[in-house]
Amino acid sequence: MWRCSPAALRSSPTGPRPDRSPPFESAKKSCASCATPPSFTTSERWIDQAILSAAEAWEKASREHWTERQVAQALGDRVGLLERAWKVIVRADEPTLLPVEISSEVVRLREVQFRDSTGSLRSLIDEEEVGYLSISVGSLNERERREIESHVTQTFRFLTKIPWTPDLARVPEWAYAHHEKLDGSGYPRRLTAADIPVPVRAVTISDIYDALAARDRPYKKAVPNDRALDILRSEAHRGVIDRDLLDLFIEGKVYVEALKARKT
Repeated sequence: MWRCSPAALRSSPTGPRPDRSPPFESAKKSCASCATPPSFTTSERWIDQAILSAAEAWEKASREHWTERQVAQALGDRVGLLERAWKVIVRADEPTLLPVEISSEVVRLREVQFRDSTGSLRSLIDEEEVGYLSISVGSLNERERREIESHVTQTFRFLTKIPWTPDLARVPEWAYAHHEKLDGSGYPRRLTAADIPVPVRAVTISDIYDALAARDRPYKKAVPNDRALDILRSEAHRGVIDRDLLDLFIEGKVYVEALKARKT
């Protein structure tokens, strides 16, 4: 399984990566550095396909009296097909922090078939795997994303039970909205700019920066500061977060002050 399926090759967009060597050059190493071992290793599957392809070619060669050159050509063609499929998977399996266009090659992977040890014809990757490889941003599918996003609603419900003083009375509301985006692409209520207060917009910028650059999260590596700010600028350019508040955040080096406060 690829991406962040239950047996993911990575646990986060910036987490450990499997070895990227082609399967037939370094098959035994391909999943050696996985944070969470998959239910099967991709290298083992590719080796199986190579062995089965070889067996099928030799069987056909014996039946049809192929020459040694014809056998070598058939095996070379099959191995070449598997190598190209591997490269497509490696590219598609790289989680991104910003949306990317999904290659049509990923969808065509389901057309690559092989005969398993029982003689049954199977697709090289199944529909669930195609779905994970087709994720355009991040590494969560829709079901997993909805489950993660539910934490905002749960937080709101918890906060509403607290008897806040008047000056903090809007904390539950602000916490409920801090994952909303100006263009309506946020969650959980898909609010747009007109419904998102200025304090919440500021919290959203800080929260995104912290999610990217925090160095105290064991499940992912921190994104370098310049890269985190570039991502925020890109989001502002797309109308997702408040551009003016982002300018203040960067010019005032709010993130530096926050880091100092965290250390004290």
